[in-house]
Amino acid sequence: MMTKDQFNRGDRIVHANRPEWGDGVVDQAVVIHHEGESAQRLVVQFANRGRVTVNTAIAPVRSADNSFTSSSGGGWLASLENGGGAGGAGGAGGANGTTKLGELPDAYADPFVSTESRLATVLDSYRYRDDARGLIDWSVAMTKLNDPLSEYTRHELEEAYRRFAHKRTQCLNEIVRQLKQGQRHILEKTLQGKMEPKAREALKRAIRA
Repeated sequence: MMTKDQFNRGDRIVHANRPEWGDGVVDQAVVIHHEGESAQRLVVQFANRGRVTVNTAIAPVRSADNSFTSSSGGGWLASLENGGGAGGAGGAGGANGTTKLGELPDAYADPFVSTESRLATVLDSYRYRDDARGLIDWSVAMTKLNDPLSEYTRHELEEAYRRFAHKRTQCLNEIVRQLKQGQRHILEKTLQGKMEPKAREALKRAIRA
């Protein structure tokens, strides 16, 4: 069972595997049983995903605990696509001071997790597309702000993403270099698994380097 927390209508939660969804508000909470364990089926309204049903026995959800900063809401996707945004943060990492915009999250180089796990974490980030929607998803995940345009301009987000992508490539190359020294089987196994096409291309380039 992924969580022992019990949620009620109105609680704010986050999905650990989908930080780009922003925080969510529980609309319905029903007790269920999953493989002999007590769990909940939640209907959640996520800030940047909409209405989603999750099973707490499977989905890694937890209390938001101020993980995200709520915005006044309304139309910030359109604002991004039109080049708008309040801006003003200058790359300070958002109101919560989480990941500095453009820098890699600590999980990418965490010495307390295996190199294989760090490889999976880096490759997973390639799910963010190179378009307005992808920039939204990435910036929400990095800043923990539901509305990054309340703190950054579109130009700042685009520049920060370019810095992030460059550093991510360097990080991937270093992880692959380490694995090629005695753990090449991990690279072969990873290539055989499911991943985003962009991630597969990046991994192949790193292996050839």
